[in-house]
Amino acid sequence: MKKLNLLLVFSLVSTFVASQSLAGLPDFVGTWKNADPHTSGMTRLQISAWGTYVQVHAWGKCHPYDCDWGTVRGFAYAPSVSENLIHTAHSITAEYNQGFCQRLVIIHPVRCWCITFLEVEVMTFFTDGSGRAHYHEVYTFTRNGQMPGSSEEVGPLADNAQELSSPQNNNLIPKEVELYQNSPNPFNPETHIRFQLPETRHVVLKIFNALGQEIRTLVDNEFAVGEHNVVWDGRNDQGIDVPSGMYFYHLRAGSFAQTKKMTLMR
Repeated sequence: MKKLNLLLVFSLVSTFVASQSLAGLPDFVGTWKNADPHTSGMTRLQISAWGTYVQVHAWGKCHPYDCDWGTVRGFAYAPSVSENLIHTAHSITAEYNQGFCQRLVIIHPVRCWCITFLEVEVMTFFTDGSGRAHYHEVYTFTRNGQMPGSSEEVGPLADNAQELSSPQNNNLIPKEVELYQNSPNPFNPETHIRFQLPETRHVVLKIFNALGQEIRTLVDNEFAVGEHNVVWDGRNDQGIDVPSGMYFYHLRAGSFAQTKKMTLMR
């Protein structure tokens, strides 16, 4: 893509390679859906690979049906020139020329709790002279379009987590467990994580980094019916501030398990 800053492109790819655990082309192959059903951007991906040759087929949000962006060749990247690309590919780039704009797509897998999902960055450069600002989007893609749960072992109770008021209104008893998106997001230095319960349940709420490593147990306790609000102050279990980046919060309440992502910006 001639008009995009190639230094930015290679910097982003290098960052992905350095910050994630090793993957491989098999981790990319398949059909993926955007975890946000209300997205106005990219909705689906289909990635194929024959040896080291990669193709990326993408769709974007349109009405009433998704727009077919088409199939283009993708380029896979390994952590170093001496690596086996099939076994260690950690990023794929693809370029789409759509007439009114050019899009650079950067794809990399994230392994979390033995499950792989994709973080997809799309940089859009307008070429139609409209004066619209070029923009950058980040998406999470999974095999089924939903963030997976986890069956990790329950950790110790973190006695410094803040659990705020739990309003009880018998006329508004929730019908099901629900985990809400944290707010604010992105955040600094703290964010609120809300969830609701239809009955008293044992709740475990944990924070993981982008590599899937557990860094904080916020709550591990019984909670009554109603809505609850937990505050994460951006620190790990040792009380140390964690760096800027993408993090995941995972809630387990009985048989219910759900994960959502959030971004800390120092």
